[in-house]
Amino acid sequence: MTNNPWHDIVVYIDGELYWKLGVCRVNDGASHQYRQGFSLGKLNNKGYLYLRWKSKEYAFHLVIWEYHNGKTPAGYIVDHIDRSILNNRIENLRLASKTQQNANTRKKTGPATSRFKGVHAWKKPGRFRLIFMGKYFGLFTSEEDAATVYNFLAFEEWGVHA
Repeated sequence: MTNNPWHDIVVYIDGELYWKLGVCRVNDGASHQYRQGFSLGKLNNKGYLYLRWKSKEYAFHLVIWEYHNGKTPAGYIVDHIDRSILNNRIENLRLASKTQQNANTRKKTGPATSRFKGVHAWKKPGRFRLIFMGKYFGLFTSEEDAATVYNFLAFEEWGVHA
């Protein structure tokens, strides 16, 4: 048994996980069969891949992060850099605080008054207001200008997580 228990259970190859084990006994005393070398993972109702081990479900991206880096530190979560929850390559995963992860989101869909995150059409046509982290930053004559300021503020606040 290694210091990292995932190394004894799975093999990681380019964003995929494969069982390392054949038939084994786990803590419940029952014999479970894991098809050695077979790719694993099922989609949950939120669209994330997960694996089941010892009657517990584990998200793929968390297993892959811990496989390479050890336990996730308290106060951090594992974030998909490109926002694709099915892209579980280690190069696409990073640690982030909840605030940093929330910054790494797309503009919400639905009835929108602008194409850009944080930018909203104002009452007067041709005016756009900028809201960043709940604060008002003024009116702009174009969506693009307001979005440029938003992007600057986001980078200042969150760096590469923006």
